[in-house]
Amino acid sequence: MLKTLRRLDYPIELIEPLMQAKTGAIVTGILAPIFVFLILKDSVPIALLYALTLTHLFIFIVRVMIANKTLINIYTVEKKSVDTALKYFLLMIFGNSFLFGTSGLLAFLYADMQTILFFIMLMSGLSAGSISTLSLVYHAVFIYNSVMFSIFLITLLFVASTILHYFLALFFVLYLSIILPSAFRIYKALRDSFDQREEIKGLNSSLEQKVKELEEKNSSFQDLLDITMETIVIFDADKKIVDINQSGLSL
Repeated sequence: MLKTLRRLDYPIELIEPLMQAKTGAIVTGILAPIFVFLILKDSVPIALLYALTLTHLFIFIVRVMIANKTLINIYTVEKKSVDTALKYFLLMIFGNSFLFGTSGLLAFLYADMQTILFFIMLMSGLSAGSISTLSLVYHAVFIYNSVMFSIFLITLLFVASTILHYFLALFFVLYLSIILPSAFRIYKALRDSFDQREEIKGLNSSLEQKVKELEEKNSSFQDLLDITMETIVIFDADKKIVDINQSGLSL
């Protein structure tokens, strides 16, 4: 898992569907922020909630723009350009995750425990959904979950005053220790499947090339037979004629 996170090395065939996932972008960029606003509007200062919601919307617009611009010519530009676009795309995911984490911080500071628990349920649902929409690129699902829940955890360590707070902190630790390895296993399965398909394509291509070479050699051999003045007849093990040159046919 750590080896995968050390470098940003993903095939275009996995980057493309990640950027095509418009439903995930709408949920994290529009719908979820609206639900967060409705959940916290009676507890958190309204100006802060408006600022968070509008920032979510701005990130959603930039994320869609990056995706659309990249998808237009994703197979014709250099791989380096696609990797650069992916970095900006991951930055937008980081922005969404950081804002949700900040919303959690405000919830822990201002809201009652019932509201906090409802908020955590919403974030857990988003996190579970991210596995299906972001696992094609492990950096994406790792950033989304680790940033958001790490902010929750750090906040709880500073505001913890009851057993329930400590229980929630333990829950976040266990949750991350389960969901991140699970997401990695899904990514690894997808990546292995892709690598196997590419290997099969490579073998098929190599086989086609060898068949083509044999056909060319056979054609050259046939041409050589036909331009030879002497009669040449080729028999198999049963002494049946399997080939004859043009001189033999004329004779």
